[in-house]
Amino acid sequence: MSLKTVDLRGLSRDSDRIRTEVKFDSYSHSRQFEDRQPWLVLGSTNLDRTGPTWTLKSYLAEGITDQEHDSAFCLHLGLVGVEFKHTWYGTSFWTAWISSDINNFKVAPANYQEILDKYGEPCDHCTGEDAHPMVPGDLWTPPENKKFFEWARGAQVEITIGPTHPDD
Repeated sequence: MSLKTVDLRGLSRDSDRIRTEVKFDSYSHSRQFEDRQPWLVLGSTNLDRTGPTWTLKSYLAEGITDQEHDSAFCLHLGLVGVEFKHTWYGTSFWTAWISSDINNFKVAPANYQEILDKYGEPCDHCTGEDAHPMVPGDLWTPPENKKFFEWARGAQVEITIGPTHPDD
């Protein structure tokens, strides 16, 4: 299996200021990417803890909502064993393992923008300056990818969160 980086900077918030990368850290997973390239590249993310499980979340760009006018996500990734490694030049490094809960493995595919363009719709209630796009009802988080989840669950990942740099 040969994998390519999923670049979600065009879909996630604040990608002009913040860069988040998720890389597979274990050899069996990282060797699927050339030169240890990241699996995911995003803008702003949140790392939240609920009991033993953590969730790395990234909202879709400002103004894109679900049917209830709540913010929609391009990433909802369950993690366990999260450990802070260090901060270097303003970028924080974390290690974690992908949770075995498929319900917390919602990762936008590389063609997610095309999916949103095809199935998304403008809000019927908001017009003029308040007009905004809406994701289809069941896509407030990306759809499950069971095959990829089976391959990735339990894998160790390295997460970096920091400012963008001129060459990003």
